[in-house]
Amino acid sequence: MTRKPQVWEQLPGLAEELRAVIESLVGLSRYVRDEADAVLSSLPEDPDDAAAR
Repeated sequence: MTRKPQVWEQLPGLAEELRAVIESLVGLSRYVRDEADAVLSSLPEDPDDAAAR
């Protein structure tokens, strides 16, 4: 996986799928959760989250 935002901007559908997978993970160790959060922060903003603001 990459954390380069420009990659995810070119592949928004894949970014949305990846976000859904990461957000569904439970019981992760703190280290793995930190890594998952770092990947999530590199993804474009979820349109549903943006609309809720």
